[in-house]
Amino acid sequence: MIKTYLKTLWRMFEKHVTRFLSIIFMVLISVGFCSGIGMAPDKINHSYDDYYKSRNVSDFILRCTTEEGLSADAVENLKKYFGKADYNTG
Repeated sequence: MIKTYLKTLWRMFEKHVTRFLSIIFMVLISVGFCSGIGMAPDKINHSYDDYYKSRNVSDFILRCTTEEGLSADAVENLKKYFGKADYNTG
């Protein structure tokens, strides 16, 4: 029974070699495409991090809604909290 099954299976592969190879080719391409798409966000985030660190882009910006601006005490507290090197009043 197994011998007959193997013969039938072999005949099926002989008749449909191109179909079998095309299915394998499509699976390989789709797996490669999906794995490439899966890696893209990691690389993009890493490149953004490197760019922001090299350009010393601020993490966040504090804005005051009053016309007078921030008080001297508030500025000193910010300098103490973030450090004088990491604080920019420009």
